[in-house]
Amino acid sequence: MALWLEPSEDNRRAAERRVRRWTTAFHVMTRPILRLEVVGAESLPKEGPALVVANHANLLDPFLGIAAVGRPVHWFGTATLQQKGPVARFLRDSGAIPKQRFKKDLLAVRLAMRWAKVGGVVGVFPEGERSWDGRVQRFVPGVGGLVRALRVPVFGLRMENAHRHWPRFSARPRRGVIRVHVERVDLGTDPEAAIQAVVTPQGCEHVIRSWNAAQGMSQLVYACPECGAQAMTERRGALACTACQQVWRVDTSHRLTGPSEHTLSSCMDAQQATSIAAWQHTRPDVVLRSGRTTWSTPSGSFEGHGVLRPDRLEVVRGGQVCWSLPMSAVRHANVEFQRRFEAHTDAGMVRADLPVTDSGWRWGWTTRWFASNP
Repeated sequence: MALWLEPSEDNRRAAERRVRRWTTAFHVMTRPILRLEVVGAESLPKEGPALVVANHANLLDPFLGIAAVGRPVHWFGTATLQQKGPVARFLRDSGAIPKQRFKKDLLAVRLAMRWAKVGGVVGVFPEGERSWDGRVQRFVPGVGGLVRALRVPVFGLRMENAHRHWPRFSARPRRGVIRVHVERVDLGTDPEAAIQAVVTPQGCEHVIRSWNAAQGMSQLVYACPECGAQAMTERRGALACTACQQVWRVDTSHRLTGPSEHTLSSCMDAQQATSIAAWQHTRPDVVLRSGRTTWSTPSGSFEGHGVLRPDRLEVVRGGQVCWSLPMSAVRHANVEFQRRFEAHTDAGMVRADLPVTDSGWRWGWTTRWFASNP
């Protein structure tokens, strides 16, 4: 089966028919947990080429974007998402554009130009991955170049409340409202800054309901806000420290209420700042050690514990190093979904599905920091 739908007038019309069926199924399936509100959809033309850009914080964002626009959107997406399963089928049916992660991809740009040439709507999430806490992340390289290459009207989709409805750290969605604002982007002299201003959420606070708002949050808040011990555990609707026994209630706005008041974002920022300050003062021998898992590398697959050191990444089994990668070879590191750690190198990709005891977010940002601070 072809990895992508070939851009053509006939395939654009075929995508319209298929997407109508997908959109109907999406509304039926999500009706018990989601109410979608769209503001400004009339600003986007019903025909002709366009580029839509959106913030990315919810697994359902590609569906939400198409439902808001009312037309098929040919989203840029990683090739790994397009190979199997219902999401892959949806992406192929809608004419998604496969691209390599976190690097410029000329083939993907050419496909986007061909979709625009036949009157299609091209879509991109310029952050390259979902936000963990709803804040818009730094854009991946090439967004400005894509805007200049397509030369079509650009529209921003601002997904409000999406990160609260289905947080990246949660295994399941919550119940509530997502509001999508559609707005024409005045590109000016700095297209990326103009796009970021349009897609940055403004703080929509529709009610979101969940029986356990703390589910999965301990992989982001792993250090106690009071004593600093890395001993945070989850209880129903709360985070607790097993070292000092303090407990924080967690609501669906990701506020922590207890002996001290915090937000998820403030906890994440504080943990990063504390860790970086410690590493700059004293270079540790071992930064992180994962549970036992399989590491896929350009040299083969190895089962063992991942060990992150300041100058290298190792796979250790039985006390012996069976594979090693210098940090200078790492071009980027990220986490796919919640726990699939990926390190990008010139020789290929390093992947590992981290055990549930490990924080994917922590592995991602820590590896990036040491790769850029040798």
